[in-house]
Amino acid sequence: MRKDGTFNHIINIFKDIKYGFFRLIKYQIGTKILLSIIILPIFNFLINILIHKSDRFPLVNGEIIKFGLSKEGAITLFMLFILAYIIILSEIGGLIIISNQLYLRKEESSYADIFKYCFKRFYKIFGVGSIFILIQFFLFVPLLDIGINSSFTSFVKIPDFIEDYIYSDNILIVFQYILMMIMIYFALRWIFSLHIIILENKSATKALKESGQLVKRNLKEFIKRYVTFSILNGILYFIILVLWMSLVANISKNISYGSYSGKFILGGIVFFHQMGAVLLSFIYIPIQVQFTTRMYYKFAYINENKTIPSLNLKIKEKDSLLDKIFKNKKMFIEIFTIIFLFSTLLIGMITSEIIEQKYTVEVTAHRGNTKEAPENTISSVKKAIEAKSDYAEIDVKETKDGEIIVFHDNNLKRMAKLNKNVWEMNYEDIKNIDIGMHFHKKFKGEKIPLLQEVIDVSKDKIKLNIEIKGDIYSKNLVKKVVKIIEDNDIINNCVVTSLEYSDIKKVKELNPKIKTGYIMYIVKGDLTNIKSDFYSMEESIISSNLVNEIHANGKEIHVWTVNHNWKMERLINMGVDNIITDEVEALRDTLKMREERSPYEKFIEILTSY
Repeated sequence: MRKDGTFNHIINIFKDIKYGFFRLIKYQIGTKILLSIIILPIFNFLINILIHKSDRFPLVNGEIIKFGLSKEGAITLFMLFILAYIIILSEIGGLIIISNQLYLRKEESSYADIFKYCFKRFYKIFGVGSIFILIQFFLFVPLLDIGINSSFTSFVKIPDFIEDYIYSDNILIVFQYILMMIMIYFALRWIFSLHIIILENKSATKALKESGQLVKRNLKEFIKRYVTFSILNGILYFIILVLWMSLVANISKNISYGSYSGKFILGGIVFFHQMGAVLLSFIYIPIQVQFTTRMYYKFAYINENKTIPSLNLKIKEKDSLLDKIFKNKKMFIEIFTIIFLFSTLLIGMITSEIIEQKYTVEVTAHRGNTKEAPENTISSVKKAIEAKSDYAEIDVKETKDGEIIVFHDNNLKRMAKLNKNVWEMNYEDIKNIDIGMHFHKKFKGEKIPLLQEVIDVSKDKIKLNIEIKGDIYSKNLVKKVVKIIEDNDIINNCVVTSLEYSDIKKVKELNPKIKTGYIMYIVKGDLTNIKSDFYSMEESIISSNLVNEIHANGKEIHVWTVNHNWKMERLINMGVDNIITDEVEALRDTLKMREERSPYEKFIEILTSY
């Protein structure tokens, strides 16, 4: 029996990776090309056709649920199910097969043979267990960073506005931690499930069950190995990051930022930074797979005195194009040099423009300055003015007797400890309710204001972002808001936003001069079909490509709700037009500091935001 203690286990992983380094890199390059250039575009094209056919294009917010319940939506969900398994089997399944070959020191097999072997397991995924496999790889693994990550699931995260909502309620916080413990339990319990499907040719349901039994039988050793591996991984990543950033800092301090040579060096640093990140992912994912494979064989075979079976794949007989490139050093160097020179020149020019760019990001105080006063109150708007915000974002609702008040929730319970709905109450019943004491005793007596009262306080001092918070009882809310805007002559000093596209269209019908913004927390499709003056988008869906696309269409992009400095920096670098935040002073300080930064400081900040 081979020695395979915890540290020997980890040492052997790196020996395996060293033995099969180039085949792992080649396989991942091939898989990324196949998925990114062929499979994903085909699926995207077909799904867009289905969305168009449903007359819901683009899909925004709640329209996605309506689409999902349609015939076209059902077909799309099935296609996404198939696509998810293609990603899992091709990206991770293939690496599991290679990990078996590296463990047994087998010769390399062709990409096609590995791919075929994986997809012979495709029928095994259908059934109840397949849903849990998807939950494991597309929810538990990316959210908890437990198990084998896919490079195509890095987008999975909890949006900030949901986290903020959770952390506003102690019961929800407790529920979140309980849910997280349950997720961790199942993520660890199912960690060997895909290995069992691929290596043992068993169904998803059986694989989940056997994985759980394997972890349970070897729980103490499993925890010891997993914790040790995770800690060493973290330490290694930290060391690499510190060494690289120290090198970058020393080089970039001595660059002449305005010169052509300086731009070239900047481009080179960014190029190697990005290449290093890609290479690290190309190494890190196989390390995760190899760690899991070795642990699986330890628990399922070595501990049971069983012989580890070979998969009996054919040895590669003919070199692929990637083989020829990797083996032909001259060709490899020539191709790399061409890519390096072209990328470096282009990246250098773009990076220099970003460094020299003057940012004109506007600041919107979310529900007024809620760090200093209760939300949606006269005091919070005054505090937003004091903090030099460009806009105060406020929410408006209609009372039973048709008055337009500034309030966010349907119910008064959160703000006033009163279990009453706004639409059930006349303004006379609302106007004296205290919503300040819950914030601080100095705001005792703070009332729910009318929209008119907020306009009286804000006019000529701050612009307003008036968000329509309608409901089935608010038949005249939009019409009344438009009239109030017209009566107070603030058309040029306010915008009207809503989560409901029908509200946006109605505002434009009533007065085309009023600037409107469609609020989105999820979107799929061509935004040019949306007739609003700007888009107000949740932070987690923002990308540089999206910002560029919106600007190319002559529209602005406002982003909500951004409360972390590093996210503010990232969005400013992307060129967004307006940031909606609870942290007004922090955003103002960030914008001010950016103006005072040296080119070196700006470059380091840009580099760390990639």
